[in-house]
Amino acid sequence: MFKIGELSKILDVSVQAIRHYHKLGLIHPANVDETTGYRYFDDTALDAIWRIKVLQSSGFTLNEIRGMKSIELIETESIFREKQLELDREIRRKQLALSYLEKHIHEMNLKRTDPEYYQGKYRTIPMRYGQSIPISESGTIADHIHELSRVKSRYGLHQEVAFQPARLIDIINSKPILRELFAVAEWDDAKNIKEMSQCKEALYYCQKWAVRKHAIDEIYSAMIQVINQDGYALRGDAIELILIDDNLTEHEEHYIKEIQIAVIEK
Repeated sequence: MFKIGELSKILDVSVQAIRHYHKLGLIHPANVDETTGYRYFDDTALDAIWRIKVLQSSGFTLNEIRGMKSIELIETESIFREKQLELDREIRRKQLALSYLEKHIHEMNLKRTDPEYYQGKYRTIPMRYGQSIPISESGTIADHIHELSRVKSRYGLHQEVAFQPARLIDIINSKPILRELFAVAEWDDAKNIKEMSQCKEALYYCQKWAVRKHAIDEIYSAMIQVINQDGYALRGDAIELILIDDNLTEHEEHYIKEIQIAVIEK
């Protein structure tokens, strides 16, 4: 028989927690001294608290554990499978949040330390999947935010954490024309999601710019000139990835886009 303090030391569980387990009906004293009011617990309570700590460490709440008392093994398996799916979703949320942080840390570090940060490069980029968001060039900021807010993240995160914000561009007579906003999916299995649209694999001429809206035509002109000089032709589309924006800094001079213009051999 163990006093509550002894039980606490054996299991490294606070006295307050043990009292709470008793209040919830998860454990029961084997004996209560009517004179002193002391509660005494036996091995049954010891085993029960051990089980509670195991299940809590596996992600179950005390209320869920209370509902699992004295159920059949097949029911336990079903509950475990549901918890497995729940934890898998939570892990994926954390992975996406971690990816968001790592991506921006990497970008900010490169901007600070890499002298070739703004230098253009040709890259073959595989198929990208994302959420297509139709919007007109004449749309206001409120219109854009409203459309972006309609994007439903698969993992319950803000769309800019679960997706890479981007703009799909049509290049007509060497001028960039906004086709649609494009939230590039950050998860590996995006291609299996029916509502995902896609940006086809291609060779892209990629360059990072500190972008101000009024200079966007000049930026495209400069990039297209390099593409022509290098012996390539335009495929007719581009994608603008938002790398550093007002989520990360209020200083407009630090806002960065990577403009990726699809090219083909002449």
